[in-house]
Amino acid sequence: MHYVAIEESRRDLLKQLQERLEARLEPARAAAIEAFARHFYATVPVEDLVDRRLDDLYGATLSIWQFLQHHDPQSPKVRIFSPDFEEHGWQSTHTFVAVLHEDMPFLVDSVALNSTVAA
Repeated sequence: MHYVAIEESRRDLLKQLQERLEARLEPARAAAIEAFARHFYATVPVEDLVDRRLDDLYGATLSIWQFLQHHDPQSPKVRIFSPDFEEHGWQSTHTFVAVLHEDMPFLVDSVALNSTVAA
């Protein structure tokens, strides 16, 4: 029963995100980003999503989408920043780390370890 409630929360949140995308973007772009968001957030714990403001989730989704659009498969791509509303259109109390690279064993663990050591 708990699983059903969690998935309903996820669906509700993604529906709100879809409505925001449709309200602010042209239809084809909104549909593409909404499909991406459904897959991208499918495994993110709902608890990590529901505490976010919708505008911040919208901004984060667009930021990730843009990051993925320009990638040379021959070289890794890394982006690290602390989102600020005035500069990025969304905000977070956390630093945003995005790594785009071919699948590699222990990549996430290595990045997490290095960011912890650097902090």
